[in-house]
Amino acid sequence: DKVPAGASTHASSTTEFVVAPNYTPAANNPSSREEVLNYDGDNNSAIGWNGDIDIRIAAKFPASMVKDYVGMEIYKVELYVNDEPLESKVQIYEMGDYNTDQPGDMLREQDFTATPLTWNSIMLEDPVKIDGGDVWVGAYYSTLGGTFVPGIDAGPANEFGDYVASGPSFSHMSD
Repeated sequence: DKVPAGASTHASSTTEFVVAPNYTPAANNPSSREEVLNYDGDNNSAIGWNGDIDIRIAAKFPASMVKDYVGMEIYKVELYVNDEPLESKVQIYEMGDYNTDQPGDMLREQDFTATPLTWNSIMLEDPVKIDGGDVWVGAYYSTLGGTFVPGIDAGPANEFGDYVASGPSFSHMSD
């Protein structure tokens, strides 16, 4: 298993992903529509730390939410970036263990060049097929202290949309 960037180092984000109509339909889902799944509102602020840090942010889209999209593909991820990070990657994970509120194996990791003070639309070089399990979508950022990279909305926090990690495990930013 590939260790995702930021998982071994010492935030919610505004994260959304777009489901592509280029898919292999499941027997119970003969749809050709394009959908956008997200929890966030308009960008309102950003989060940062005093010291240099590698962080991961994510939103969890549970199986109950993605069941109607089985066989479709995630082909684009949109993230609001406030300040320019040193390094940035989109990360998509599969469903994790039912006993922990953590993602499973990483399905895709792709570098992107972040443009500050705007939404960044990252087209995946290799789309991720939705299989019906939980999908975690987020980003990794290597940041300098005093910068505020991941954008956030005004809240309230959504229980699935505010995950942050500065090490191996995610927690809720709102905790």
